[in-house]
Order: sequence, then C-alpha cells, then structure tokens
Amino acid sequence: MRFFQTPLGSLLLLALFLAGTVLFVLPTRTVVAELQVQELTLADALSVLEFKVNSLSALSEQVSQSDAAKTSLKRSLPVGMAQDQLILDLKNLATSTGFSVNSLNFSQAQHSLGPSLLISANVTGTYDKLLEFLQKLENAERLIRVTSMNVQRTSTTDVVFSLQMEALYQ
Repeated sequence: MRFFQTPLGSLLLLALFLAGTVLFVLPTRTVVAELQVQELTLADALSVLEFKVNSLSALSEQVSQSDAAKTSLKRSLPVGMAQDQLILDLKNLATSTGFSVNSLNFSQAQHSLGPSLLISANVTGTYDKLLEFLQKLENAERLIRVTSMNVQRTSTTDVVFSLQMEALYQ
C-alpha cells in the first residue's frame, strides 16, 4: 500500500488507469456508439413493419367485410333468372302504388358481380306516385337497380314511364 504513495507508485497507478481507459473504455465506447446506430436502424425498421402490419390488418378487415357483403348479396339473389317471380313482383309493386304495367322485356347480361337480367319496363301512373314506386322498387326483396328512366306525358293526367333496370341472379 505504501508503494502507491510514492511518486513512482502514483505514476504506475496513473499509467494503469490510462492503459485501462485506452484498452477497455475507448473500444467499448465505439461499440456502444455502433450499437446505438444499429438500435436506431432497427427501430426505424420496426416502425415500418408495424405500419405494414397495421395496413395489412386494415386490408384484411376490408376483405372480410367485402366477403361478408358478397356472401350476404349472394344469399339475396335467386338461383336462376326467376323471371316469372320477377314479373309478379313488379306487377304487385306497380299495382300497390297505382301504376299499371304496360310491357316488360328481358335480356341477359353479365355484371361485374355475376350474371344479370336486363329489364325494360313500360308503366303508366301519376307523376306524384313515381317517388313511392321507385322507393318500393328499391326496397324490393330482389335486388333491382334502375339504370335509366324516361318520362312521357299522355293526354290524361297519367304519365308513361320507361324504366331500364338490372336484376342480378346466381
């Protein structure tokens, strides 16, 4: 212990301290700096991956909802064209709103969701009841989309409506 109290001992102790600093602390500091850079790089990569996971989760939810919507839509579609039931439904719908069906024409088409039936209908009724007729058509059990409508006046208070519609089926 007395050796370190002498100038030579103090010098030796200082030399050991400097050698320890040079041999152990400085290289460790470089490694720590490299590890900090690597940690920042990994943190950035992690945030990018978390963003991708969140995006994929949202996309997965949308696909699930889309699949559920398609399944629900398919359940509400009749198998086959079912023109006879469609004729009855349109006739009953028109009669319930004070319209009369003058003519119905059908043709097949392909829709992005599957096969569809194009319907050309000619109905007569009052202009005041048109909105009620269209609302009932929209709320019908069978999915029917009105693609175009033409209105013509007659010599009476009635109006002739030409409707172009589309009904999907399986």
